[in-house]
Amino acid sequence: MKIGGGEHCYEWIENWARIPKNGSGRANGRTHGVVVNRAGEVIVFNQADPAVLFFGRGGSLLRSWGDRFPGAHGLTLVEEDGEEFFWLTDHDSGEVVKTTPDGRTLLNLEQPEHPVYDSANYAPTWVAVNETRFGGNGDIWVTDGYGSSCIHRYDSAGDYLDSINGGEGAAGAFDCPHAVWTDTRNGEAELYIADRGNHRIQV
Repeated sequence: MKIGGGEHCYEWIENWARIPKNGSGRANGRTHGVVVNRAGEVIVFNQADPAVLFFGRGGSLLRSWGDRFPGAHGLTLVEEDGEEFFWLTDHDSGEVVKTTPDGRTLLNLEQPEHPVYDSANYAPTWVAVNETRFGGNGDIWVTDGYGSSCIHRYDSAGDYLDSINGGEGAAGAFDCPHAVWTDTRNGEAELYIADRGNHRIQV
C-alpha cells in the first residue's frame, strides 16, 4: 500500500519493526510519537516498557529506555547548539519532560497554576518548541488535549508564562488540542494546532 502524492509518497511495510517482548503487562502498540534523528534512526514513544525505542532503517531494535511512561504520547525532537534532545508527554502521569537521547531528564514542566484545573484534569499530549535554531525565542508550548483543552506556554527555562484555549480568536475554543507544531517559514513563528475534537487545524 502506498500513500501520499508528488515527492511525498510512502509505502506501508508490514512487520517492519522487530518489536521487543516485554514483561510489563502492557502490550506494545499505541505509538503516538515517531521521529527520525540525524543518524536516520527511527525513534518511537510507545505505551509499554521500555517506552522509547530506537530502530535502524531496516527495522532492527538498536536500543531502548524508559519504564515510567504509562500514558506515553507526544515525542518531539529538538536541536540546541548542535545537540539533539527529546520532549516527552505522558497523559496518564501528567509528565512533560525534556531528556537527552539516552534518557537523562534535563527539565520537567509542572502543571500550571490555572483556574481551569479547579474542575479539569491535566493530561498533556504534545510539545512544540519555538526553536532558537530557526530564529525563535525558545518558548515551549504544551497541549493539554485530554484534560482542559488548553495550551500552555513556558519560557525556555521552564517557567510558566500564559495559556490559550482558542476562544481568543474567531475560530472558537479548542476541543482536544491533540498536537502542536511551530512553523517559522514566513519569518514569524506560527502555531499549528491539531484541534482534534473540532476536526480542524487552527493557526
